[in-house]
Amino acid sequence: MASPSNQVASDFPATDLNIFSADGKRIIGHGRYTISRSDDTELLRGESDYLDGEHDLELESLKFGTGAQAPTLLNYEHSFFSPDQTLQRVSSLDARKGTASCKTYVNGQLQDRQANLDVPGDTYAGATQMMFVVIRLRQGADNIEFHSFNCMPGPRIIAAQALVQASRVKWGMHSGQLVQLVIQPNFGWLDFLLAPFTSKMRAWVDPDDSWNYVGGLYDRFYKGPRILAVRASPPADQR
Repeated sequence: MASPSNQVASDFPATDLNIFSADGKRIIGHGRYTISRSDDTELLRGESDYLDGEHDLELESLKFGTGAQAPTLLNYEHSFFSPDQTLQRVSSLDARKGTASCKTYVNGQLQDRQANLDVPGDTYAGATQMMFVVIRLRQGADNIEFHSFNCMPGPRIIAAQALVQASRVKWGMHSGQLVQLVIQPNFGWLDFLLAPFTSKMRAWVDPDDSWNYVGGLYDRFYKGPRILAVRASPPADQR
């Protein structure tokens, strides 16, 4: 398979999402993710607007690699706003310095959990986790491992893996023959003990469309509501 280019922005077009309740029965919001280049970095911006007035803003910067090398996460910040646009929580990581913070606002009072972390080079967070998985799929990988930054509720980096189903499936939320993934923590020999107590993400990708992301079922934040995000179909003249 062809290796991806060393510029992420050229390989990942802007993506519009419809956000559903976890059962897929009702739309609860809309999102848009874009990637742009600035000097030697790629800037990812994701915004989600919910029908109840809540709003999420995700900002990440990455340094792109050369050839088949995956991009490296530099900074991550994900902010969650209430309907009145006051902050609910902010998750952040400076991967170069190893500084991380998980802030939550309870009745207007700030609870700030901070940590200095050892950040492996294959650490990703938020949407860049799926981006890394897609890059590896484009390279022909079927065993994808990386590290994931999360607020659980304090800052933590854990080993993660994407399990790729061998057969293609039909999915009622999108057309085409798709491949389903399960993205979950990788606890090694402790998996059989700890896996039942950790949240998994399910994702669908289209192998006939450069393995691009089609949709995912995941928690909006740690112990938050589970949501289903589905890529909006492009206009007919762009297919």
